[in-house]
Amino acid sequence: MDMDILNPAFVYKCLHSFKSNLDDSADLNIRARSSYVPSTPAETDRLRSRLSQVQDSISECDQGIILLEFAVRSLRQHRRANEEAETNLKALLAPIRRIPVEILTHIAAYTLPDRWFEDLIGIHPWTFTQVCQGWHEVAIAMRWPWARVTIPSRTTTTYTPGEAVDEEGDKEVEADLMKIFSVYMQRSAQHPLTIRTFRNRTAWRSDWENSKEPIWTEVWKHTDRLRALEVHCSDEGFHFPSPLPTLQRLTINDNMWGELLVNAPNLRVLQLVESNISDVDLVSWATLRALDMRGRFRAEGYETFRLCERLEALRLTDDVTDLPINPKPIYLPTLRTLEIGCAMLDICPHINAPSLAKFTLNMAYMGYDSDFKMRDDKVPLLAMLLLPVTSLTLCNMYSCNADLLRRIMSIPRRLHQFCLRQETSPSSLRVLSPHPIHRAFAAELIEAGPPTIHLLDLEFINGTWGILWQSEDISLVKGLLEARADAADGGGAMLERLKIWTPFADFPEIREDWTSTYGREGRQRLEIARCQDVVVEPLEISSFLS
Repeated sequence: MDMDILNPAFVYKCLHSFKSNLDDSADLNIRARSSYVPSTPAETDRLRSRLSQVQDSISECDQGIILLEFAVRSLRQHRRANEEAETNLKALLAPIRRIPVEILTHIAAYTLPDRWFEDLIGIHPWTFTQVCQGWHEVAIAMRWPWARVTIPSRTTTTYTPGEAVDEEGDKEVEADLMKIFSVYMQRSAQHPLTIRTFRNRTAWRSDWENSKEPIWTEVWKHTDRLRALEVHCSDEGFHFPSPLPTLQRLTINDNMWGELLVNAPNLRVLQLVESNISDVDLVSWATLRALDMRGRFRAEGYETFRLCERLEALRLTDDVTDLPINPKPIYLPTLRTLEIGCAMLDICPHINAPSLAKFTLNMAYMGYDSDFKMRDDKVPLLAMLLLPVTSLTLCNMYSCNADLLRRIMSIPRRLHQFCLRQETSPSSLRVLSPHPIHRAFAAELIEAGPPTIHLLDLEFINGTWGILWQSEDISLVKGLLEARADAADGGGAMLERLKIWTPFADFPEIREDWTSTYGREGRQRLEIARCQDVVVEPLEISSFLS
């Protein structure tokens, strides 16, 4: 085919050089719809000759149409090629191409999928890596997004005794997981690793130890850079390699009675969830800085606390406590942060923590006691422990009466910061407090005397669903600010900050003078957190470390 037909001028010429030979079409149309019949052979021959001419013209038209359609297709292809070239040229000239790699790296961090680190590796596409080859290379070179890995506790699909094992399916899942894990390890290079596991439905079985899963063979190849690790145990415990030289944080879930040998000389943070401290051995307790225990506490684990000489943060929110008879005091000279659950209150008189500054009393519902509340007769257990405390948080205690809250608040000698915090949990569906702040307690604080004279910082955090701000609540907030707008005559301090955070109840927009007063350091005294629909979760124990 002559390529001249690709020229738009050729198409224009074809359209305008066409000449019709149908001058007699009107006469033919009339006669064809009448009763006319050719009367002579000559007339019949003329009609047949004319039919032949018309048919030849149709053939010519078909040929012309084929040529024009080919030309149109070719022109469209040519246009698409030019459009692609135009796009590429604009891309080459785009200002974004001149953005330094360092800036692109910061931008890429904000484009990570929401649950990139929480969900199984490989299931969320990272669209930043798909923009162009250059951006792909930037993301790959970042290292840290590929160094926090979440894997399942098990890849086996069977979980009921006697159920058929899908060996082919298991092997396929394992093969895919191993391949993805290998890619992550290559991309993370020598960046410190965080390995986390989630408990899928096959994670707890009596005939197989989770650490025997093939994926752990690959994990243990990187113990030289393994910084943080979370594991779920079967009833056979969990086997750790020895040593784990770079491990600083370890979380152990669901250990029933298996022995846990953890040779990690640089371990700083240990979390035990439904696992007992007495089952853990080889840990360098003297260098541990944070310990978080959630589950049943057995008496044989009590003495281990006495070995934690450098502990700075401790959380004991166990639901069932079994203290030894006549326990010896536990001396923790460097402990600065302590969180205690209801069942562990009995251990408080036996803890000697002269440097304790932050204390949290957490009445979180554990599921064993339908009336899991703080009682008046438990307050004396805190009498000595809380004396040096300057920051006090009463957590999940919005349902307690104001007098009980005031009694606890009055124990510290010089309390500077107080927080009443209600976490978001399934129990919050049963509205424990119908109001965003504790009304009776706030009213008492407005009239308070000595227990609050040193108070500088006050917080009300309520993550309960189904609450609303009403005029009485607003009046109490105003009263708290105005009651401590200046230093008291008796030496009391000015309330420097009142923080309100109710993520499921919008604080009204109020434009009055009392909402915009400032403290001595120039900071606005009323702080309203606008992080709406964000659940109030338990704080990480490591966040308390200095």
